[in-house]
Amino acid sequence: MKIHKIPKCSIIILAFISCSSLSKIRYKEAYEFVDKDFLSKEVSEQEFGKDVSGVYIYDLVYANPLEEKDSSNIYKNILSEKGEIKPLRKDSNLKDLSKQNLNGNWELNSQFSTVFNNVVQYKKTPNGPLNAAIFSEIKHNQLRIDVVPFFIGSPKYCGTITKYYFKFDKTKIIESKKWKDHYECW
Repeated sequence: MKIHKIPKCSIIILAFISCSSLSKIRYKEAYEFVDKDFLSKEVSEQEFGKDVSGVYIYDLVYANPLEEKDSSNIYKNILSEKGEIKPLRKDSNLKDLSKQNLNGNWELNSQFSTVFNNVVQYKKTPNGPLNAAIFSEIKHNQLRIDVVPFFIGSPKYCGTITKYYFKFDKTKIIESKKWKDHYECW
């Protein structure tokens, strides 16, 4: 009996590690795709006199934006009925990716000029990220990233949101879509 348990445990552990590293690769591929659409280092330095480029990554995985019955509707919001975004879990792969892509010029602990509750609005030169990425896993090798204006604490849908959908063949992006929605700030 004990001899059979060891291989089963090994298989389960290997499967978990494999899924974890697969998610890590997919997150990185998708983030690199998304990051190209936002403020570059060169433009940031020309416009603001310093590098505040990049997209901040929340280290949480958020709810699947698709209803179980309708897997073709990738455009659905991930908002709950109350307009809140509720995370499913913390994700160590996203935390690592967030640390790797943290811009050293972002002053995340400094005083931000804010309006609309805690959405960051800069009066002059930004001292932190302008946008943040919300990752949502979808079944069957799919991922969605919604890029929102940067909020202190937790993300909110406010202003113009850029949404991305990715479908993977193992680690390669085989399908991508991009669209925008606008939300009133509450």
